[in-house]
Amino acid sequence: FKSLDFLLYCPRPSHDVKVLEARANEIHSVLNKYAQTRRTTAVLATNICAIVSCGGRDINGKQRKALRTGEFVAKEKKLHAEVKALRKARQWGLKPKALGVSRKICPNCTAFIIKNGGRLTSPTTAVW
Repeated sequence: FKSLDFLLYCPRPSHDVKVLEARANEIHSVLNKYAQTRRTTAVLATNICAIVSCGGRDINGKQRKALRTGEFVAKEKKLHAEVKALRKARQWGLKPKALGVSRKICPNCTAFIIKNGGRLTSPTTAVW
């Protein structure tokens, strides 16, 4: 995008980690059963919008159709969902507020979250 002005008109996301975790699970549920056991879906609430990502592969067409207004996709292959969402937030100059994911956050992602100022509040949620 040449300008991120469109973000000013987005509905603000919830910063409630349980809402974000439920939303991640909702988006994750459109994957086939095999993919659901191999991938993670993350929803990162920022100060402006929500960033949605899927680990390993990027979000697929079914997941994209499940997105709501104010939810934007982070695309970057071969990264975990949590890292992908945080990197997109940084790229856009946004401040992470809360994160919910569909599967347990791994040790590497935990370290990345902490390095970026966050703290885990459960095995599947974090706040900043």
